[in-house]
Amino acid sequence: MAVADLTPTHIRALIASIADRGARCAALLAQQWTSQVFSHAILQGLREDNPASLLKGLVRRPTVRHHPPLGWSDIPEFFQRLDAWDGHPDIAIGLRLLALTFVRPSELRLARWQEFDFDNAVWIVPKERMKMRRPHMVPLSRQALAMLRSLRA
Repeated sequence: MAVADLTPTHIRALIASIADRGARCAALLAQQWTSQVFSHAILQGLREDNPASLLKGLVRRPTVRHHPPLGWSDIPEFFQRLDAWDGHPDIAIGLRLLALTFVRPSELRLARWQEFDFDNAVWIVPKERMKMRRPHMVPLSRQALAMLRSLRA
């Protein structure tokens, strides 16, 4: 169909079909993208209105559920399971390093070897990767240093 011929009824059917299959996040994204398409059509002189904007509230945002943190009593079992895990060893080391350094996963994932000062047992995360945009000094325990050395090898 031509963009000029689309009505809120057409868009509602599309969004509802996505939401009805249980994909509310995808339905919300489809609604946003559709609205952007109509905004672009308005700028191009192909439409005078944005019928997708009339459908706000059609799909309710799903409640965000964060994973609860491990309780203190669960931590030993987590590490026992990690020891027994047959996945890639680099992943297990990464999980242990997260527990030892308390950095964000993205900070660890994007780390570069030149950021680690093995002699002074410190990792300096550059400001460009920090949320607050200032360098972050992470002290490294002997266990963390040993894991980093094994990764580097």
